Amino acid sequence: MDESGKPNYNDAESEYVLAAITIHESEYKHVEDELSKVKLLYYPEKDPTDVEIHATDIISRKGIFKEMDVSKRLQLLKDVLNTLGKIDCTVNCVLIRKDLLKGRVADVDNVAYKFLFERLCLTHQKLNKKLTKGGADPQFGILFMDSIQPKFDEKIKTRVRNMISEGTEHIVNDYIIEDVVFVDSRYRAMSQIVDCIAYIIRRYHRLSFSGSVNESELSFYKECFDIIRPRIRKGPNGRMKGAGLKIYP
Repeated sequence: MDESGKPNYNDAESEYVLAAITIHESEYKHVEDELSKVKLLYYPEKDPTDVEIHATDIISRKGIFKEMDVSKRLQLLKDVLNTLGKIDCTVNCVLIRKDLLKGRVADVDNVAYKFLFERLCLTHQKLNKKLTKGGADPQFGILFMDSIQPKFDEKIKTRVRNMISEGTEHIVNDYIIEDVVFVDSRYRAMSQIVDCIAYIIRRYHRLSFSGSVNESELSFYKECFDIIRPRIRKGPNGRMKGAGLKIYP
């Protein structure tokens, strides 16, 4: 899991996104290998573990991406997203429009985590219905998230722990286990990929909601979103909105 934007109402941007990729543990090394190939394509002289992918740094030309020209940076971001087409995964994401919630909801973060958790439960329910019908054992999920700082991490852990044990008003949790495991994104390909997913979903929809936009900028983010789109979970009606992509309100 990862976030993009801030849940605070005093933040300058109105959109806040939580996103998650679900993979089977057998895919874990495959994901690492695919992202390493992308990193080596742009930084052949570096160890892939020394190249940390952050969408904000790529777009803002920070850190290791400072000397890279704009066209190359944009292609790098697309290449990172294109790893999704090479792995067996499911994407769930929640986009909160804070400008439409101000004065109605006090804790934006809680709403976002609840919606995302429900979608992760539904992902496992669908998977396990198919598995158990065929006589196989069910699969269980562990949540990994990039560590921010201890106080914030503990707040998230407590919030999600309650959902794991009690579910929500809409979902009974049967398959998500353990507390959230906080990791260092420098060494986790999954964390770096989901960082890019959350960023793209937020930027694309932010531009879409805007009345006046730069058409070339919108076009780029639409291309990126279209790379992610096939991996977003679909509902029984075949639609991703309301299913793997929740926009609220």
